[in-house]
Amino acid sequence: MDLTEKQVISIINHMSFAQKQALDNKIRLVQREKHRKQVRSARNQRYYQRHKDKILAKQKIKNVIYNKFAQIS
Repeated sequence: MDLTEKQVISIINHMSFAQKQALDNKIRLVQREKHRKQVRSARNQRYYQRHKDKILAKQKIKNVIYNKFAQIS
C-alpha cells in the first residue's frame, strides 16, 4: 500500500459511525448514478440499432432542408 491508501484507511478508521454512514450513502449514490447512466446508454444504443434506417433518413431530410435554407439566406 502506498501512503495515500494508508491515510484514507486511517481517516476512515477514526470516523464516527454517523460519518461512515454518510460517506457510505454518498458512495452508493454515485454508484447508482453511474449504473443509471450505463443502463440509459445501453438502451439508447439498442434503440439506435433498431431504428437506424429511420433515424438516418430523417437526418438526411433535415440536412437537405437546412442546406436549402442556408442557400436562401
